[in-house]
Amino acid sequence: MGNKVIILFILFFAGLAIHAQTRTEDFKITLPESKVVNARYSTIHLLDIRDDTTDFGIVQKGAFNKRVNVVAETSLTVQLNNVLNAIIDNTAQHGELLFLLRRLSFAEVTGGMSERGYFQFRAVLFAIKNGEYQKVQTIDTVVVVKAMDVTKKMFRVGSQTIIDFIVSAINKEPIPDFSLSKEQLPLIDSMEKIRLPLYTATTFTDGLYYNFQSFVNQQPDETGVSAGFDKKGKVQKISYTNKKGEKTDIENQFIYAFVYNGKPYISGEFSCYPLEKKGNEFYFTGKALDAKSTDVATAQLFFGIMGALMASSATSIFEMKIDHLSGGFIRIREIK
Repeated sequence: MGNKVIILFILFFAGLAIHAQTRTEDFKITLPESKVVNARYSTIHLLDIRDDTTDFGIVQKGAFNKRVNVVAETSLTVQLNNVLNAIIDNTAQHGELLFLLRRLSFAEVTGGMSERGYFQFRAVLFAIKNGEYQKVQTIDTVVVVKAMDVTKKMFRVGSQTIIDFIVSAINKEPIPDFSLSKEQLPLIDSMEKIRLPLYTATTFTDGLYYNFQSFVNQQPDETGVSAGFDKKGKVQKISYTNKKGEKTDIENQFIYAFVYNGKPYISGEFSCYPLEKKGNEFYFTGKALDAKSTDVATAQLFFGIMGALMASSATSIFEMKIDHLSGGFIRIREIK
């Protein structure tokens, strides 16, 4: 009898372990309580073009901070329709919206007695008119949340961000200079890049670039740039000609990028790295920031390869690419 009891206990706890391993966390958008009068749109459709549509990131649960995937048990299509129906009233017009989801991901990092949560959200709302999709509004944000138990707070912030995005567009007319066909919607990255000088250039303009905006527009902030390299080709020194005509040294942390002799280099946390264009993407290999950083720009690194989030350190080397909209760095793979 005793052996049977022991076996039952073993099977019971094994079942619990299996259940724990497959556990997920449900993300649900809280319905808004206020209405919008005379809304232009009364129908919303979803097109999810994320690279990985299986989940919405990772959160930590339980006393041992077990990592679990975030899912939407009620499909996002249904949830968005419920949100819109909660917003509009009987004065709404009959316009149609397309919610183009490009990124929606949660991540958590534990540090000391508190946790930090990161919510990354990139989407476009299009008005559907005569078979064309005309841009109404875009959003591209990373929100940082801090709390003792950050999951619920992060979900509330994510939910409200999505609602605010829809509400702020509900009475807006579409932007006339940006429309796509149905076939072009999944290719929106390429459609945006053909408008950016960095991505259409055959040669790059020498100079220093203090921020991504000047770099992507190929409008250097400083000229007369020069650089020194060690025997392995690593950047050791960067200088430029100031307004007085004097050569001035500058540290890499004060610039976003530089171009020297037509070759572009990106400034990372620890050094500058050569950029290589492959297809219509810019790649580089360099050290990633430590996962303990609280910087919002650093948070964008967390959404490249989620599996490396907790394990990476300041010495980890990754192949990364530049985000063409924000200028952030997206991890592709770790270089062992």
